[in-house]
Amino acid sequence: MASFLRCTGAMSATPTTPQPSLTTSRSASLEVASVDLHRRASLIEWLDDGLRAGRHGRLEAEYPVSLQPNAIETHRAIYDGDRPISHAMYHVVTVRAPLPIRVGMIGLVYTDPAARGQGLARRCIESCCEALEHAGAAVALLWSDKPAFYERLGFHPFGEEERWIVDAAVCHVARRGLGQGALSATLEMDTPQSSDWASMEALYASKLFRVDREPGQLERLAAAPETFCVVVRSQGRVLAYAALGRGDDFQGVVHEWAGAAQYVLACLEVLCAECGPLFVQAGPGSEPMASALDLAGARSISDSFALARVLDPARPLPSSLYLWGFDSI
Repeated sequence: MASFLRCTGAMSATPTTPQPSLTTSRSASLEVASVDLHRRASLIEWLDDGLRAGRHGRLEAEYPVSLQPNAIETHRAIYDGDRPISHAMYHVVTVRAPLPIRVGMIGLVYTDPAARGQGLARRCIESCCEALEHAGAAVALLWSDKPAFYERLGFHPFGEEERWIVDAAVCHVARRGLGQGALSATLEMDTPQSSDWASMEALYASKLFRVDREPGQLERLAAAPETFCVVVRSQGRVLAYAALGRGDDFQGVVHEWAGAAQYVLACLEVLCAECGPLFVQAGPGSEPMASALDLAGARSISDSFALARVLDPARPLPSSLYLWGFDSI
């Protein structure tokens, strides 16, 4: 099979120049503000400098839905004069788990290094939670490698996620375990074409756990930098797809897939053949693929799915809740 993917490694980061520090008395007088269109461009540029090492436009490319200009009201920032020094944002989605539930996601939490330790990020996050409550979200989710910090803000580990470590040989054995050996000559492996996206959306919509997406949204999300998608077709009909990577956050991780298990495994086999061993994220409802990988000897890691803060105690959360990688911020 001819190579049609180009996998790249992580881009190096360049430290930003620190700004003069703020005094505690000064920071106490700063207020959390919404962001208007006049301030949006400079705010996004500042976030790029801090979170993506000056790669201007990078965050908007990675998050084309949550960072679109008409979602400017979801930003919360603290300014020192005209200069942003702390930020958080939220995004509201409807998750099928399998019944619909309004879920808020908080992301792009960042404070200028010179202004840290003043509680500024906490105030931005609290403002986001207030807005999410007003929007009817039952729970707020975020992803961070600093759970102790967020525990003080009421966020605790929630749910369960399985991460499989796979290579091409394991995927091939797993496919054989599902009764599929050599791929049929009628099957075509390729990157998505313009005519494929509607079928891929339909496959995603058939998943038990998913986010409600607007038509065309999957194609926009999959256009993020360092994202590689593979589809399996038969006579022009898409049977499965798998998505690897998304900007800086999911390098080396297959974070979204849909379709019959044997065809998803065929996608994974191609991705591994091109890029080497990969992580595959799997949430609830991932059988029978998870069982096939287990029987094939794939190693797996179980961990909490996210950090969650209950916003509406009167509405019990479902026992299982899962968002695929394209939908998180």
